[in-house]
Amino acid sequence: MGNDQRMRAYLSKAPRWIMAVIIGLPFGIMMGIYTKIDGPMSSAGAVLEGLVAGVFFGVAMAFSIDKRRRAMRAAVGDLPTGEAKAARRAADRGPIPTDPEIRAAAVRIATQQLDLLRPVLRRRFIVAMVLLLTFSVVGAVIESPWYLLYALVPALLLTSQWYLPRRIRRRIRLLSEGTNVFTE
Repeated sequence: MGNDQRMRAYLSKAPRWIMAVIIGLPFGIMMGIYTKIDGPMSSAGAVLEGLVAGVFFGVAMAFSIDKRRRAMRAAVGDLPTGEAKAARRAADRGPIPTDPEIRAAAVRIATQQLDLLRPVLRRRFIVAMVLLLTFSVVGAVIESPWYLLYALVPALLLTSQWYLPRRIRRRIRLLSEGTNVFTE
């Protein structure tokens, strides 16, 4: 097993506090840098703001990721590591597995992924992305065309909210039927 695989295996089982640090630290650093560059704030103020933002973001994301990891482990069940990896891959793409256990685990994983895109959560997410997109476009008109770069992220995320549920439902249907058709 290479170092990259060993690191991914470790991170997939890392405690929440390690995930909070790994996620919150870069976010806090970037927020501190942005705060310092964006306005007339002292270096100490920018560091403090970055620290607070990093802690809150890291903790929130760590709990969210841990919840998702537990749900995925439950969906995989008691499959050995190689078969679990094949089920996760089959839930996303590639040929439909011939082994019914792997195929059933792949259906559970894909169903879990679809559950993350529940209509209520999707609507909230879509509203938030539309607001970000609107603010970016207004900023481009009022202040600088560079704000259009900010519009790319919410535009891509809005597109994913249209595309992903359809793709996952199609994959669930193919896995349930056992049809050996490739999908992207």
